[in-house]
Parts: sequence; structure tokens; C-alpha cells
Amino acid sequence: NVSKMPLSHFRVAMAHLATTDAAVAHFFAGTQITREQINSPDFDLSARDLWIVCDNILETMGPGWYFNIPDLWGAGTQGDVERAMRAAQNLREAHDVLVKFGIVRIPFMRWSVVPGLTHMEVHIDALIPVPPVHWQMINIFSVLNSQSIFGPAYPGCLSEITHQFIGPPPVAAEIIDQHFRMTVSWNAASNITRIPNHLLDLPSALADPKAFASLCGAMEGQLPDAPNRWGERVSRLLDEAQGYRMTSEQAATMLGLSLRSLERNLAEEGVCFRALQDEAMKRKLQRLFCIDNLTLAEVAEKLGYSDDTALSRSVKRWYGCTAAEARRRSRQSSAALSAG
Repeated sequence: NVSKMPLSHFRVAMAHLATTDAAVAHFFAGTQITREQINSPDFDLSARDLWIVCDNILETMGPGWYFNIPDLWGAGTQGDVERAMRAAQNLREAHDVLVKFGIVRIPFMRWSVVPGLTHMEVHIDALIPVPPVHWQMINIFSVLNSQSIFGPAYPGCLSEITHQFIGPPPVAAEIIDQHFRMTVSWNAASNITRIPNHLLDLPSALADPKAFASLCGAMEGQLPDAPNRWGERVSRLLDEAQGYRMTSEQAATMLGLSLRSLERNLAEEGVCFRALQDEAMKRKLQRLFCIDNLTLAEVAEKLGYSDDTALSRSVKRWYGCTAAEARRRSRQSSAALSAG
């Protein structure tokens, strides 16, 4: 249920803010929430009530009020997803956890990974309507939370990671500088973290394979039923397709669906076949670029293109450069990783 809100951050915020009867009355005005409900195991926080409470807090405390409550991105608000990310072998594996299990943690958010020639992008999208000012707040929590996980695991690496936020900065620059150890920018069209490829496979100082396997195993049982994970299933089919470019019709047939049903199921998850196909092709392209004796014509053939000209058109759309330039950048990035 993507409209059900996670409670850990809400409870921490209320513990700091709703300390008097007057504060409770003000912050919960317009909802049916009572102080007694907050810590009840049966409490079910709706999206509507959460946005109303956030509006009431914003009215009283002003933009960026949450920067005064660092517990909001501390260990007290973290769950199995964060613990598994901390126990992962490297940043690549940690983000695989976030992409697959993030919906267990926050049902209305979706993380997706887009590989690039020099960086991996992590996109953050909402699955339900969220007021812009509160969506920015949630993304700030997410990034600060990631900092608290990755800082100890990868010392010195945060300065190379960047994040762009939708909307203007909510507070003065000095407050932002005080909290963010990665480089952040504002007024972007989408929320994206960019991680240099040479950092992705660095070993984590906190890796714990046994704990990682246990946590991921526990979260498998909390994932939505398979019919709600069509994007993941389509991505697997696309990754397995060798020597040809799978069409949406072929994918639908292999999944036992009509094309219309597949398109509808993907749309409900906020994805489309073309985007999943592009991401799969990029992953394959990066692997093929690492093979020294392959010509661009041979790369094109292995990817199911008619010739290297057709491949170059796709590469131009993805990366804004020729296939030859894309291969050069990819090999430079791989060389930097090997040297590190």
C-alpha cells in the first residue's frame, strides 16, 4: 500500500516537537491523530494526515525546520534496508539493496539506477502525489541518511558523490554546508545522486556478508507480490536476451501477458518498457566496451543492432557523444578503477 506512511521519522519528529498539549493540538489540527496513537503498534498514518501535520509544522517553524533534528536521519530511524546497505560489500551492492528493497522501507518512493560512462546515477521518484516542499524534505532525509551509512564505510569518498535536489535550497548556505558532506545543488528537474564508477566496487570497511544475507532474506518476504514487480521481471528478461533487442511484444509473451496488460502493469509502477530496455542496453554496452578486441561493428551485432551506425544513434541519445567517444570514456573510467 503506497499510501501508508512509514512511522519512524514521524515518531522522532513528534518526540522533539509535540511536547506540550498546545503543540499537539496545533500540529495535529485538521487530522484525527491523538498523542496516544503515535506509539501504538496499530497506528496507521495516511498520506493525507502526514502532509497536514507537515504543513502545520512548516507554518510554525519555517522552511528547513528538520535540520534542527538530526535524529531524523540517525540510527533511530533506520531499518533493515539501511542495515543491509551498511553490511554490503561495496556501493554497487548497497544500491542494489536500495533499488530492490527500498519499497519495503518507504512504500511511496522508488529508487532506480542508471549506469553511465563515468558515473552511476540513482534516481528518486514518488509513486504518489507529494507536495513539493515535503518531497524535497523527504529527499533531504534520504541523502543525509545515505551519508550516515556511507561515510564510515567508505572514508574520504563522500566528497566525490554529488546530489541534485528539486526546488530551491530551504535554508541558508551555511546550514547546508554544515550538514552535507557530498556536493549538493538545487533547482534541478529531478532528484539524482551521481556516484563515480571508480567508487562502485571499492570494498566497504563495514562489510558483513552473514548479516547482509540474513537481512536481505528477511526483506524478501516483505516485498510486494510478484504481479506488482513487473519492472524487475522485465529487466531480468532484457538482461538475459543475447544477440537481439527484445521487443515489448516478445517480453509480454514470455511473461504470459498481452502487450496491453504489460504496458498497464509497468505504468502502475511508474516505468515504461523503453526506459527499461535502454537501461539494459547500457549495462550490456559497458560490459562489451571492456573487451579490447571487439570492434564497434561487433559490439553492435552482439547488442542486436543492424550495424554500428544504428548503435551510434542510440549511444548519442544516451550519452550525447559518438560510440567511439563513449568507449574511450568507459575505458578511462575502468582504468582509473583498476589503478585505484
